[in-house]
Amino acid sequence: MLLRVLENTDKLPKGTTYRWFKDPDVSKVTEPGKPVHGTVEVVIPQRGTFLVDAAVHVIDDKPQTPVATAKDNGDVTAKPQDSTKVDKITVSYTGKITSKKQLKERKIRKETGQ
Repeated sequence: MLLRVLENTDKLPKGTTYRWFKDPDVSKVTEPGKPVHGTVEVVIPQRGTFLVDAAVHVIDDKPQTPVATAKDNGDVTAKPQDSTKVDKITVSYTGKITSKKQLKERKIRKETGQ
C-alpha cells in the first residue's frame, strides 16, 4: 500500500528509503474528499530524515453482486451500474405469473394468438 501513497518515488535519489512512521487507519472505507492520514519517514542519503504527511483514500474494491429489477413494462434495471466492474449482465425470464393481472393478460394473449 505504501507505494500507492507515495508519488514520484523514482525521482528520489538512489538509496532513499521510506517506511510508515505512523500507520493510517485503513480499517474502513473513507468518504470522498475525507482521507485518513498517516506519516511516512523518508530517509534520503546525504540529506537526512524527513517526516511526510500522507493522505490515504480507502476504497472498497470488492465487487458488488448485481441485482436486476424488472418493471411492469418489461424494462429491467440493474444495479450497480459501474461499467468499469461489470461488462455484462444476463437476465432470465421465467414466465412465472405473480399476479391475477398477469394471468388475465396471458389468457388474452393466448386467445388472440399474440
